[in-house]
Amino acid sequence: HHGLPDYTSFHTFNDDVVWENIQFLLACYQTLGGPRFLDPIRRGMNFYVITQQGPPQAGWGQQYTMDLKPAGARTYEPNALLPRYTFQHVKLLMAFYRLTGETRFLAGIPAAIAWLKDCALPLAMTENGRYTHPVFVEIGTDRPIFVHRQGSNVRHGRYYFDSTDARLLTHYGGKSALDIPSLEKEFELLKKTPPEQATRG
Repeated sequence: HHGLPDYTSFHTFNDDVVWENIQFLLACYQTLGGPRFLDPIRRGMNFYVITQQGPPQAGWGQQYTMDLKPAGARTYEPNALLPRYTFQHVKLLMAFYRLTGETRFLAGIPAAIAWLKDCALPLAMTENGRYTHPVFVEIGTDRPIFVHRQGSNVRHGRYYFDSTDARLLTHYGGKSALDIPSLEKEFELLKKTPPEQATRG
């Protein structure tokens, strides 16, 4: 584990693990009916609410320890907050509102959008507007974290992090393109949609 704690027991958003479990349970509920699926579905949705960090960095990490602190995982996945995941989670919270009509799923969204605006890449790092955000943002500072590798491969080399965006990992990338204005527009529209209308169908 390269001296890192064993991350395999951590709560994991990576690769949509939590969301895919919720989707599976929703499919079971829609197909089979019965109230037994509702509690795990609700707990899955609630997990997004309880793992959002507080302002001014109201985003999400990729993994969480058992006491719900953001955590790193593989050697090229530092302990950080991730704008891309935050963007996706805001979309999901809006979907949870459409499913339940519960406004608490919307409550953390303004702070998340504010943070996404705050941690955007400086203009010089956007590659002529191609990217908007780093993949990883340092907890506590909002500085971008970029991952690099020394050596030819995993066995003969090592990963390291810094704040320079030269020579990023080809297999993971170091930057994302996120459409924050459209996310904000969707949220503003949904906020004005009463629960009975949002949940229709």
